[in-house]
Amino acid sequence: DDVLLPSTVPLSRAYYKLEQVWNDILYPETNLVARLKKDNGGAGLDLGASPGGWTQVLVHQMGLAAVVAVDPGQLGRRAVSIPNVRHEQASLENMNLSSSPAFSVVVCDASLVWIDLLNQFKTHVMTKATWSLPSVWVITMKLPFKTLNSIQRNLNRLECLLPNQLQEMAQLAYPQQKGAVQVRFQVVHLMANSDSERTLIAIFE
Repeated sequence: DDVLLPSTVPLSRAYYKLEQVWNDILYPETNLVARLKKDNGGAGLDLGASPGGWTQVLVHQMGLAAVVAVDPGQLGRRAVSIPNVRHEQASLENMNLSSSPAFSVVVCDASLVWIDLLNQFKTHVMTKATWSLPSVWVITMKLPFKTLNSIQRNLNRLECLLPNQLQEMAQLAYPQQKGAVQVRFQVVHLMANSDSERTLIAIFE
């Protein structure tokens, strides 16, 4: 079926998470959207991209001119066949982004607990590429799930640690700014998030 369907048909349920972020949160910020695309139409980075649903949103909904999709696994044909998509078949640790454009939008729906994922970002992502300013970061925050109470405890921990985590990420991404980058963010529960997921939308500017 994948061979017969056009590239605009969603590859996964996760597609609807990023689509909602775009429609409800990012698209209404018209000035921000214009700034994200100021350099040759903007470039997106999809980390943990397989099967490619978020890559589709970056191109077809957000209209970015170029997207690099990073995943050691295969992408669905509907994503990899999009002309301005490049599949970097590698892990976060081994990816090579040195020849890529400056990224203005970074998204990640990887299956890692949120604190481990942000540590991976600081260790393996922030210094491996060039980032536009402003830039938008959309990251699925997966919470350890045992009970509803444990989810709330982890949400409380997330709210406590997240501001410093994001400031550290910004300092690694923009060392030349010497701490002058402003970070604003929100954590939301999208319609396609599970009970033990939240989605982080962070803007570095």
